[in-house]
Amino acid sequence: MSRSQISPRLMTKQEAAAYCAVTPSRFYQLVKAKTLPGPVPGTTRYDRVAIDRALDKHAGLQSDAELSPLQEWLAKDGNRAA
Repeated sequence: MSRSQISPRLMTKQEAAAYCAVTPSRFYQLVKAKTLPGPVPGTTRYDRVAIDRALDKHAGLQSDAELSPLQEWLAKDGNRAA
């Protein structure tokens, strides 16, 4: 498999916004409202899997009981500024 076929797990804000089909400013609003997770602590990159889980939860497709302890922490405390 070539590198161009591998989807990166961590994305810039612009890439994450495009992934969510919103503008970067709308993406920022969703992060600020804690609808979407903030960047991975200590970085400026957004985790694709965390975004998918947040969208699933927001759409009612996943309950909190299905989250691992790390996912719960990221959902609650991952939005803090690094």
